[in-house]
Amino acid sequence: MKSRLLLGCVAALLCAAASHAAPIVYTVSDTLSGTLGTSSFTNQFVTVTFMANTVNTVGSPGFYTNSVGSGTVKIGSAAVVSFTDALQFFVNQNYQGTAAAGIGDLTNGSILDTLSDVFKTYNGSIAIGPITGPVFYNQGLSYGTTSGALIFSSAGANSTFTATTSAAVTPEPSSLLLLGTGLLGTMGMLRRRMGHSA
Repeated sequence: MKSRLLLGCVAALLCAAASHAAPIVYTVSDTLSGTLGTSSFTNQFVTVTFMANTVNTVGSPGFYTNSVGSGTVKIGSAAVVSFTDALQFFVNQNYQGTAAAGIGDLTNGSILDTLSDVFKTYNGSIAIGPITGPVFYNQGLSYGTTSGALIFSSAGANSTFTATTSAAVTPEPSSLLLLGTGLLGTMGMLRRRMGHSA
């Protein structure tokens, strides 16, 4: 009996720890020029977005990433376009005397980043921002999207990074397991009490 109780407590603790995952959306924006497929754009407000979950943020002090999610880009008033390349959020806490956070392509590197000392203690698992600082981008590199290759030719001096989180709308399986374990335990206690009173 004691082993069942101990096993139930351990399962409940593990489930409760896992239930803190939350959706997180990383965005970096700036005024940029370049091309998307066969269309060029000049001095347009561009937002690169990576949608992920905080449970997938990994790393150690110095460098953190989250590479499980999907990315989009919005250029001016045009429709949102999805990236076809694998992307990731990253934060480099010690980049050229400051720190950098942004969204990168797993093959070609940084798409759009913001430099700021604020990121020296940021690990990517909580909401932050907006943080504005010097921009970093890879001029001339090509990133795959559903509308063709995205290539930046110039950028404004500063970009803005934001990470927002929200509570999960549907309960996670671990939360449901915890609820079920509690209900089973309560039913067992009621059954035992009813058996003793007869």
